[in-house]
Amino acid sequence: MRPAQKAYPSHKMPWEVIRLLQDDYEYYRNRSKEDLLRELSRLTEQQKQRGELDENGMEEAYSLLAPLLDPAQRQTLRALIDGLK
Repeated sequence: MRPAQKAYPSHKMPWEVIRLLQDDYEYYRNRSKEDLLRELSRLTEQQKQRGELDENGMEEAYSLLAPLLDPAQRQTLRALIDGLK
């Protein structure tokens, strides 16, 4: 299972969640920007088809992530979200 396909269960102890995040980091860290964008688009489309993500959810994700990104990354994320709407 790809890391992004699993949920981080709220009943897990903090160190267990940290371990899951470390696993995700290892999975994604050597991937190209294009590969990461394809994966994000694919997962977003799957969530939209299952009714798990809508435009409000995408905007919420943007508002949470944008402060962590540099201007070029914010622009890329904005374009990706606008393209998926």
